[in-house]
Amino acid sequence: MEDSIISRRYLLAALGTTTVAGCMDLTPTNSNDATTEDETGIPLGSLFVSNNRGESQPIQLELKREGEIAYEDTLEVPDEGEVLDPVWSTEPAEYTLHWETEENQGKASIPTDFHIADSEECHYLHFNFGLEQMSPLVDLLTTEDIETNAGTC
Repeated sequence: MEDSIISRRYLLAALGTTTVAGCMDLTPTNSNDATTEDETGIPLGSLFVSNNRGESQPIQLELKREGEIAYEDTLEVPDEGEVLDPVWSTEPAEYTLHWETEENQGKASIPTDFHIADSEECHYLHFNFGLEQMSPLVDLLTTEDIETNAGTC
């Protein structure tokens, strides 16, 4: 019998095809009404990128932490997805994810768009693109939503 620990590849496939229990909003609300002066953000760990096209697809990602670029790259995302472990500080902060695919571009503000208050609990970002006739979906996950060895914080 195989080990019961879920691999990163399996997790990306599962996240790309099912709704994850415990997710906040499936798409950002892009509202500005959730920000308060004493909000300092959340710890952000790995970024899970899912591609539902069945073939490799390019995507440009830019993650800003407190207004400064923390990660920027153009990826050729295979159909099984990609896991980006943090090269940014995982101390609580506010983030903005900008993306551009062949079909569209957009952004999500974290945690503002997800209506999450300050938290010391680590969160993970799941970016799911290549869905037929849909904009990419952005999920904010907690450690309860994923296998602990699948991402880093």
